[in-house]
Amino acid sequence: MHKKLLTLGIALFLISFQTLAFAITVPNMDQFIVAVIGEPESVDPAKSYDTASANLIMNVYDTLIKFEREDLLTYVGHVSDTWTIVDSTTYRFHIRSGVKWHDGSGDVTPRDVEYSIERGMVVDYVGGPNWMLYEPLLGGWNAKGFDTYNDTAGAPGSDGMLNSTEASIGGHLIDDAVVVVDGAGTPDVNGEYVQFNLAIPYAPFMQILAQAWASIQDEGWSTAQGAWPGFDVTNGYLRWTDYCQRINGSVLVSFDAGGGTPGNHVMMGSGPYKFFIWEVGNYWEITKFDDYVLGWPAKGAAKSVSTVTKKYVANWPTRKVLFLSNNPNQQADMVNVPRANIGEIAGEPGVRGVKDIPSLVLSPAMHFNYDIASTSTYFATKPTLDGSAKLDMLSDVHLRKALAHSLDYATYIVDAYLGEADQPATPAIKGLTYSWSDLGKTPVAYDLAAAETEFQAAWGGDLWSKSWTLPVTYNEGNVQRETAALMLEYAIENLIPWPGGITVDIQTFGLPWGSTYIPALIAGELPNFFIGWLADYADPHNFIFPYMHTQGDFAGFQAIQYGQSAHTQKGTITDPFGTDTVDLVADIGAVNGILLNNTYVDSLIFLGIAKTVEGERRAIYNELQDIFLAEFPTIPVAQPTTRHWERDWVQGWYFNPLTPNGATDGYFYHFWKGATSDITGDDDTSILDAGKMSTHFDIVGPSGYDRVADIYPVTELGGVDYKIRGTDGHIDIFDAAQLNTDWGETAVGA
Repeated sequence: MHKKLLTLGIALFLISFQTLAFAITVPNMDQFIVAVIGEPESVDPAKSYDTASANLIMNVYDTLIKFEREDLLTYVGHVSDTWTIVDSTTYRFHIRSGVKWHDGSGDVTPRDVEYSIERGMVVDYVGGPNWMLYEPLLGGWNAKGFDTYNDTAGAPGSDGMLNSTEASIGGHLIDDAVVVVDGAGTPDVNGEYVQFNLAIPYAPFMQILAQAWASIQDEGWSTAQGAWPGFDVTNGYLRWTDYCQRINGSVLVSFDAGGGTPGNHVMMGSGPYKFFIWEVGNYWEITKFDDYVLGWPAKGAAKSVSTVTKKYVANWPTRKVLFLSNNPNQQADMVNVPRANIGEIAGEPGVRGVKDIPSLVLSPAMHFNYDIASTSTYFATKPTLDGSAKLDMLSDVHLRKALAHSLDYATYIVDAYLGEADQPATPAIKGLTYSWSDLGKTPVAYDLAAAETEFQAAWGGDLWSKSWTLPVTYNEGNVQRETAALMLEYAIENLIPWPGGITVDIQTFGLPWGSTYIPALIAGELPNFFIGWLADYADPHNFIFPYMHTQGDFAGFQAIQYGQSAHTQKGTITDPFGTDTVDLVADIGAVNGILLNNTYVDSLIFLGIAKTVEGERRAIYNELQDIFLAEFPTIPVAQPTTRHWERDWVQGWYFNPLTPNGATDGYFYHFWKGATSDITGDDDTSILDAGKMSTHFDIVGPSGYDRVADIYPVTELGGVDYKIRGTDGHIDIFDAAQLNTDWGETAVGA
């Protein structure tokens, strides 16, 4: 104790000699302005599955729990204040009292929570996130899992629709998966708890509940907009299918078409910010909700901002002008900066950056659509062979291998990411358990000779003897993906020694993200396309499922058909680093030695998440990655580390690899603008800040520790010029010295 007081005394003694005062001018002090390359696709939590949409949703709606800032292993109660994991398949949450809705209509109820999660499964948008609810809660992937009888044939099977019996069974199962209960878990419509009854043990379930697709909506407000009105119990649980997009192809309401007017986006939540406007193609804006249940400012923050404006600016030169400007009428606090352009802003006065941030991102990957939808209208031409459209062009494994060998990965990573990326072998990227590097898998090689051999074999030699075209797409404004497409185009057209008289035309296209690219992907209209994946949760299943499962969020729109390689089904598989074995004959009905098929691969993927023994899971993910490397359904190109850029008046940013758009901005509740070492939030670095620091001095961990006073620049992430708060968990002499350095600094609004 004496040592602590002595250290603090020395720090305050140093501070007492500081007399220099200086001011920083902060434009729009009470408003965050961010300039980004893409805008949302949707404001509906049950529909959105892109980072731009999720970023808006997570700041307007609240969830039962959220991550403790950058910590993926610790949760903070939001709509729920306490919870109990009763057993591996039973999760019970107490619903916090006093959580207000933005429109002032009342408080969040347990019934609202039940409604919100069930609505996600009911609506079940194609290409949406709701497989993450279906899988743990119902043991399937979507509403078509209830389709077990073919009415036309009069026999068991699937006909793409739900008859009354199937609809009733499905409705009961959804309703029973999420239940309002009392403290003992007994169903009670007046209970204060919500209980989730899982179909299988599911390790990442808490991570799923912490994110945008588990947002809580007001049942009354939602139904007033025309949304699903809840289960019609008296009518046998039948009417819910009217609202199921996967079954009917459309839904009766979308919060992207409020009042039946397309483009009229409506949101009403209980989160820290209220939705104000989304002017499509321009910007969206949210405003501070004064009655937010967790209060203002956020724990660990000195202040907050009242308005957040996110501008859609696809053009980098324009974003650069906004970022470097101090003009309050034309500025941005945080922006997307392409790797190729970082030299234009690094070292600029008033700019802070952090690099080498480890991510759980695979971006880009090169995807192959085995059977392109005939409705594709976005491109100058569809794939052609000898002048005729060939929509199944990419279903040939030799062509996929040829394309994979045609991209110079090492040069690409240097050019597009300044060397700040790895080339993965499979979707099980580094940072996940059972990753490709942990299991010793080898990435595909840039090898033009191998590419030539595969081109010669593709389509029985037709691609070597006839002219052909192939469109390659990416989302406009994404320089890294555009670079990959152009490098692929150049290599195939110029470096492969095509026979005389043969014309090969690789056509590259950049398309707007929300309005065109995502809808075209979901419709199966993108042929060869580059896109990325941010982890939903930190488990290999979250990458293997979207990239390999035939209902996955990428693979499901690629019309994948397994069985084109020499890889065969296995009766038994063994942990490559142990003795645990998995009997695939008993578990999934495998037939040893026959060719792969979709049922085998899909069942193996489901088995991987359902198993709880580490060695068994490793054996399964080892087998799945071997299948991936044999079949070439997609080619992982890069797992980049990431960078963050902000003006030096931005305070409170942190990085969580699961936060949508987290490298650019994130969860605005924790952010503010002002002087770096202002602890009290009065825009002045003074004796008041020293006093507050002293009350938390040398206290470690959450008990008594206040992150707002943890101001010493920590540089483990690689940004030597970046002052990031609260990463070492100590309030100590180093923080006091930083306060000493910044003594007298004030922030003045402009």
